[in-house]
Amino acid sequence: MTEHEANPQAEALRPQGPGAKQIAKEVLAGINPIPHGEAISSLEYLAQIRGTIFTVTEGVPIASATWLGADVALYMPFIVRKEFVVKQFRLANGGTLAGNVDLGIYDSTAEGLPQTLQDSTGSTAHAGANDVQLFNVSNIALSAGLYYMAAALSSASATVVSAVIDLHTNFTTLDRPHSLDGVFEEASALPLPATATPVVMSGLRQAPLMYVGRHQF
Repeated sequence: MTEHEANPQAEALRPQGPGAKQIAKEVLAGINPIPHGEAISSLEYLAQIRGTIFTVTEGVPIASATWLGADVALYMPFIVRKEFVVKQFRLANGGTLAGNVDLGIYDSTAEGLPQTLQDSTGSTAHAGANDVQLFNVSNIALSAGLYYMAAALSSASATVVSAVIDLHTNFTTLDRPHSLDGVFEEASALPLPATATPVVMSGLRQAPLMYVGRHQF
C-alpha cells in the first residue's frame, strides 16, 4: 500500500504539474495558505507567542535581509504535535546570492535548548535569487515534541527573506540562558555541527523564513 493509498488526502495536498514551485513561492509569500499539515514554518512558534502574524503587508513585516555573519547559524523553535515526516526543506531567498547554505533540524534538551542534529541538507550552493530554494532530503521522522530548524550561510552578503525581531530582555533561569522568543545563534557553524552550542541572540535580530514539508515539489 502506497502512502497516498493509505492516506488519500495526502495526494490532494501535493501540488501537481509545472505550477508546483509557484504554489510553494505563494505559500512562502503568504499569498496562498498552506494546506493543513503539509508544512511547518520557522515563524509559526514566534507568531504564536507574540500573538501576531508575519506577512509582507501586515503584522510583523518580512523582507529580504542580509545574513547575520559568515558561517553563523540560527536555531528557530517549532512544535511537532503528531508524527511528521520531513521530505523537503524550503528557504525563501532574497535578491543577493553568495556562498553556501546548510539547513537542518535539531531535537531539544530537557530544558528546551537545541541539541542534536537529526539531519541536514549539507553545505549547498545558495541558488535562486528572489525564489524559493528547495532541498530534498531522505525521510526525517519526527515524533511529537520541540525541535529547532537551523540555517547557516557562509557569506554575510547573502540575503534571505526574514522577519526582523526585537528580542525581549534576556534572562537566566537555573543557570541557563534564554530569549523569550526561543531563537538562538551559533558562530562558526557551517556545516551545521552534530551538537548545537547555542547562545542567546541580543539586540535587533532576524529570523529567516523557511519551511519543512511533507512533500517534494
